[in-house]
Amino acid sequence: MGKRDRERGPSIEQVARNGQPCIAVCGGKHCLRAGGGMIQQAAEAAVQEAGLTQAVTVVQTRCQDFCDDGPVLTLVPGMYPYLRLCPVSTRQIVLEHVRDGRPVLEKLHRRMRKRLARKLDLD
Repeated sequence: MGKRDRERGPSIEQVARNGQPCIAVCGGKHCLRAGGGMIQQAAEAAVQEAGLTQAVTVVQTRCQDFCDDGPVLTLVPGMYPYLRLCPVSTRQIVLEHVRDGRPVLEKLHRRMRKRLARKLDLD
């Protein structure tokens, strides 16, 4: 049985192909040890607080390959990876990015921050 077989949940690629709005919390062993379970609970609570339970689901995925930066969640669609999370930052991401459409730049992966900066320069 390989590494991926032991982990629960779909891969982030499978979640993205589904196309439904989703908060994908990494369920890899490094993220779980770093508090991934708390991140999933915080995301579920924030989705409920924001009144988005009918529009957005929270799922646990297999490892998302940001092992040194966990816990991690990725917003789908758009594949926005948020790194080094705590429950407070998770709530902020749900309320600001998911509900209001404003990415939380300080927690985004640096490549996504650069991509957004280029997009803003073009607008």
